[in-house]
Parts: sequence; C-alpha cells; structure tokens
Amino acid sequence: INHRVTLWLPWRIGFVRGGNHSIASGVLAGEGEVIPDTVYDMRYLLDIVSTDGYYWYMSGKICERVSDYRTAAFFEIGRLLTL
Repeated sequence: INHRVTLWLPWRIGFVRGGNHSIASGVLAGEGEVIPDTVYDMRYLLDIVSTDGYYWYMSGKICERVSDYRTAAFFEIGRLLTL
C-alpha cells in the first residue's frame, strides 16, 4: 500500500503522502481506517509553551513576538482539544 500518514497530536491532523485520492474517497464515504506510520505527540509543549496571540511564552516568560496570529490560534486550539 502506498499510503503514508503522519499524525500530529493533539491537533489530530494527518499529513498524507501517497494514496491521497483513495484516502479522500474513504473520508467522503465515511468508510475505512487509516493507521498513521508516524505520530508526533506534541502535547508536552502545552506544558512549556503558551501564547496570548501577541507573544510566545516559555515557562511564563516572553520568548518572542507572534509573527502570525493564526499560528498562535492553531497552537492554542491544541490546548483546547486536550481538555
């Protein structure tokens, strides 16, 4: 099988390399199951890194300015998914 899926947790996003069309067909039909060959569990970052949309904080201290609010929002959505 030519399916290669990398899963990012806690966001539950799978990046597909190969088999895109058959995976898309399965998703649209609500059928099948895909088992990722690689899983990156980055939940531990949620204990260390946070953002207010303006700055990134590491262990409560300003690390750097947020360059794109969408990235900050995406990161914090991961936090909400772990509740």
